[in-house]
Amino acid sequence: MVLGKDILNCITIDEKPNKILYYDIENGPKITRNRLVYLKNFFGAENKDLENLTIVYDFNKKNIKKELELSENYDVVVLDSYRRFLEGEENSSEITDRFYNEFLKPLKDNEVSLAILQNLNKRSLSDISNDDLLNMFRGSSDIVAQITQAFLLFKGPEESSKNNNKLAFDVTVLHKKNRLGVPTKNFRLKILKDDTIRQTVFLPLEFKGLLTPAARAYDKIVDLLHANGSLTRAEFVKKLINSNVCSEPSVDNYLKHLISVGRIIKEKYGVYTLPKEQTGVKNYV
Repeated sequence: MVLGKDILNCITIDEKPNKILYYDIENGPKITRNRLVYLKNFFGAENKDLENLTIVYDFNKKNIKKELELSENYDVVVLDSYRRFLEGEENSSEITDRFYNEFLKPLKDNEVSLAILQNLNKRSLSDISNDDLLNMFRGSSDIVAQITQAFLLFKGPEESSKNNNKLAFDVTVLHKKNRLGVPTKNFRLKILKDDTIRQTVFLPLEFKGLLTPAARAYDKIVDLLHANGSLTRAEFVKKLINSNVCSEPSVDNYLKHLISVGRIIKEKYGVYTLPKEQTGVKNYV
């Protein structure tokens, strides 16, 4: 958004905003500045390209009027993350309604666009129906009721390289509330963080919705073979358990299923690899 560029055909930016204010109360300057360097390297951006971005690392809950006067000078205001801006508990409708009326609503009335990051409840996706996904937002139900657009972001298990200088994981983004009827689509990305070149890379993936635990394990096994060429059962067990994908007793069943449908093959006893037509350069980590 800062650069005024579309992102991998997943998010369309119609025009470059004049000024963006990012309240980063969640991470702090050290983490955020480092992330900006990695993103700038991926997009080929320079410092002058970020002149319309202002990042602040505090928010005066006792003086909302002062923060409102600052925010009203921007086209877009980002809050990261929502609960840290509240003077009280996020489960309290009284607290969230007060913050909405004192800070969010005046900005909306002044045609300032708001992007609010909010954590989800830690619940198993296997227990959640598609219609119930909005209930995964933490805090009072009034929070979701007050917004016009809601996106849910789900991060998959992380996979590190042997020397820990590269990290890969999948991200699925669902658009679950669209009061304005904005044309959007759900999407899925592979995120690659490479410390050797200080860059974060975004690769578009086929969108498959929210996968079941078994489907996520199948994809993880195939990704591991793309990255490593071949693996033994013991190596699979170690990597899958370390990534919190599945337990050891499930590994054999997953391997047998993938062999039966032709997604992987046995190279020799106890060693698994991809069929020749599936092998390619996919060395993510």
